[in-house]
Amino acid sequence: MSRKKKHRSQNKKRIWPIWIIALGVVIVAAVMVLSFWKPPSDNSTGPKLVTVLGETSDIKRVTLKDAKTAYDMGTAVFVDVRSAGSYQAAHITGALSIPLTELDSRVDELEPSDWIIPYCT
Repeated sequence: MSRKKKHRSQNKKRIWPIWIIALGVVIVAAVMVLSFWKPPSDNSTGPKLVTVLGETSDIKRVTLKDAKTAYDMGTAVFVDVRSAGSYQAAHITGALSIPLTELDSRVDELEPSDWIIPYCT
């Protein structure tokens, strides 16, 4: 056997244990992640009003077309969640101003049975 072929076969023999070890590490890491991961639980009974990063939500996105139809028909409550200054600069006519930082303390101003469309742009 030539020197090059012998060298290549020796390298192949050395590499396969590395692949097995790497695969083992990946499997162990996946098992550890899955054993510590717990699905988010939602014990609240009312509708969720705000999606917070890292939290699951049952809120559905509203298309611009559906929002415009709801606005024209008066079937939704629009809530501007930007700062009060941004609201004063410009907002949807008839929209309520409840800055996101105040939403938790002012949520009782909203009727849960209404279609509430929060917006920030």
